[in-house]
Amino acid sequence: MSKLINRLIADKTMKKRVFLILAVAAIIITTSLVSFSWLNADHKKTEEPDSEKTKSDFVSRSFTYQIDSFEVPTTIVNGSINAITKIDHTNSILVEITPFNQGYLIIQIPKTMLKALNDDYSKFYFIVLSYGEETLYEQIDSETIKINFQNDTKKIEIVGASQPN
Repeated sequence: MSKLINRLIADKTMKKRVFLILAVAAIIITTSLVSFSWLNADHKKTEEPDSEKTKSDFVSRSFTYQIDSFEVPTTIVNGSINAITKIDHTNSILVEITPFNQGYLIIQIPKTMLKALNDDYSKFYFIVLSYGEETLYEQIDSETIKINFQNDTKKIEIVGASQPN
């Protein structure tokens, strides 16, 4: 089974399909969980998960944010997104989160949303900062990245960069 999944992920066309299937599954699961907890909560506000959760417990949420004229799909696991702001003077996006535990953020940023040098998007890449320090991320496709975060992370900045010709 894992060999099949690895082959599917290795194929770039299939990466997008696998990501889409996972995103849809996360939305369906989240919607089901929210509906179930709403029905059983007597319409009371439910508390967010606390940091005592084990690594196997997780909460996944998927939303699409509208920033300027761009749609920015996101999925966050073990946290919630408080705000996403485009910062023109640094050519970046600031994502403010509330982590419940260690987790990750998957975000799809249209290349044209962040400016590339000389409008050359063939050499475009992202720089991800947490606490002002560069942090590692996984490139899912040319516009989608996965960023792991710790339970004390509050802000993640994603900077658009490109290599000069």
